[in-house]
Amino acid sequence: MNLFPFLKQRYKPFIDAMQYLDRSLLAKTVKEMVPLIERQIRILHHIHEMSEDIIDKYTQWAARILVQNYGASPMVISPEVILLVKGGEIRKEGISADCNLYFERADPSKLEKLEGLHILGPGEKTFFWAITTKPKMSIPEGEMINGLYKKEGAAKACVKLSIFRKGTWKKSSISSNDTFFSSTFRENLVFPKTSEGS
Repeated sequence: MNLFPFLKQRYKPFIDAMQYLDRSLLAKTVKEMVPLIERQIRILHHIHEMSEDIIDKYTQWAARILVQNYGASPMVISPEVILLVKGGEIRKEGISADCNLYFERADPSKLEKLEGLHILGPGEKTFFWAITTKPKMSIPEGEMINGLYKKEGAAKACVKLSIFRKGTWKKSSISSNDTFFSSTFRENLVFPKTSEGS
């Protein structure tokens, strides 16, 4: 049995009926198309059900963050980033996952991975993406994080950045605001495109 009929041929009578406004042919072809469309929908639902678990395991967490330097001296950002999820039934200190940091360039579909340190001058701001280094299935306690993400309001999350400040040049950490995990963070299925296109 052919589960994937050649759709162009099957829809041609409908296209012809529309072109010539043949009401009887139009009624007949619409009636014949309904089971075909319903069958295609059933097939797509089946594919979705089969692939949902695989897709879920291989997605990564992604957070878009705006970093602004309100100081009078440069701020040096390190590529070391951590996603921290707190709340629900997890321990008080929360669950953390290592991330890579990416620049958001003018074309939002292309991100550039931060290699080494980045200098953010006085008054400058930059959008970054923190994307977990591993897919969910490989993150320790990843299933627990995933469960919290799927429950509205069950947990909050933040991103921790490592920075150097002028004067002491000692590394310190700053955190983004705690935000509701389920409404703010998103899943990223594929690795982002870099400016080199790899």
